[in-house]
Amino acid sequence: MPSRISQTTHSIPGIWTPDTDSANVISGTYPAKQLVTGGREVTVLKLVSGSGAAHVDLYNWIDDGTHLPPANALNWVLDCGSSNNDTQTFASPLQFKGLFAVLTEGSGSDPEVCFSVIPTTPTY
Repeated sequence: MPSRISQTTHSIPGIWTPDTDSANVISGTYPAKQLVTGGREVTVLKLVSGSGAAHVDLYNWIDDGTHLPPANALNWVLDCGSSNNDTQTFASPLQFKGLFAVLTEGSGSDPEVCFSVIPTTPTY
């Protein structure tokens, strides 16, 4: 069995750019998207904003078609300004049943939500 270090090293990056990527909209206001499904281990979450502040809520949840995460869904918050970013690196990968993102601030300021997951079949 591969070690956690080798899994983290071989994780696969992903990116969501809400301003250019078609996404669902929650309550007619917030862009939202299912980023990861199927029970994956997340190693890194990052939010970068080009021209203004941004805020994203990330939920351990799989969209059921409502685009409304339940109130009790575990979530992480990333918040950044135009001159910095917010990064969460997990020393031990965190298991998510699904990774669902909601951009609650920063639409129009070129935000990017970056994430990295360990593939279901590790690549060595």
